[in-house]
Amino acid sequence: MNEKKYRFAVSAVTVLTALGVGAGVILHNYLIPLFTLAIGVLLVIILKRHIKELVMEDERIKQIGASSARAAVTVFSNLAALTGIVLLSFFGKGNPVISAVGYTLCFSVCFILLIDLAVYFYLDKKQVG
Repeated sequence: MNEKKYRFAVSAVTVLTALGVGAGVILHNYLIPLFTLAIGVLLVIILKRHIKELVMEDERIKQIGASSARAAVTVFSNLAALTGIVLLSFFGKGNPVISAVGYTLCFSVCFILLIDLAVYFYLDKKQVG
């Protein structure tokens, strides 16, 4: 299988998976999206095994992905923390829903930063040792 056929097949699987998920949600049957997603993932894995000449990723792509992930965590953390603090400071007094949203944003930032720190230490140990 060449690169053009692979990309077309993955696109077709993606469209069919999206149609299956949409149909399941419209029909209020939540097993359809579950099975559709599972079948779609399996088909993409099978297609990836049959490709021979396509370079899936190189060092440049990995570096860009790492930089993108770091930027996404940084931007989300800053915006969510700022929004949570503003909600708690100005609108949280007397409104339990807004307080809950503010606390959820602040604690989600803490959780994401703890995960980021743990993954960083794990990868650092893995590369050194």
